[in-house]
Amino acid sequence: ESIAGLFQPFAQADVSISRRFGGSGLGLVISQRLCELMGGSIQVDSQPGSGSTFSFVLALPIARERTAALDPSTLLYQRGHGAQVVHAGGAIEALSLLQGEVSFDVVLSDVVMPGPMDGLQLARKLRIERPELPVVLISGYVAQRPTVRDFQVLSKPCSQNELLAALEAAIASVQQNHRPPPAAALRFSS
Repeated sequence: ESIAGLFQPFAQADVSISRRFGGSGLGLVISQRLCELMGGSIQVDSQPGSGSTFSFVLALPIARERTAALDPSTLLYQRGHGAQVVHAGGAIEALSLLQGEVSFDVVLSDVVMPGPMDGLQLARKLRIERPELPVVLISGYVAQRPTVRDFQVLSKPCSQNELLAALEAAIASVQQNHRPPPAAALRFSS
């Protein structure tokens, strides 16, 4: 009896729950309506004293193409751009590599990284210390995009074309605004 009422606005199976944990009894109604709007349904399996399990079924379209992990070096090589990619485990390691003897032409960094410094902090530090070095950021958090103005930002997942275009644009922008092309720069040809 009380299960059927769970999907009614402002209804709760046990009113003591709302006193202890708060809530207005709208969560399941909203969930049910969202499922129905997407052509699906929501179900509940409940055992008194043991808890409840809520599940939903959605009929989603099959993606037209699978998105494989993008490896920049493979992508650039496939497009005829000879490039060597060096991976760093975090911003501190990236800074250490950038201070080494190998010169770099572009930095591709996730905004969220492990360690004491994230990708945005790395980009800002490089903007001050190495303004000639282009930085492309990539983020799975769309809400972070406005906070990374002044940097080329890609949203995950991105296509190979988007990644390549961002790398090319970042390099072109820095070459145009800050320096002549370095001797070891990536040369992009059609």
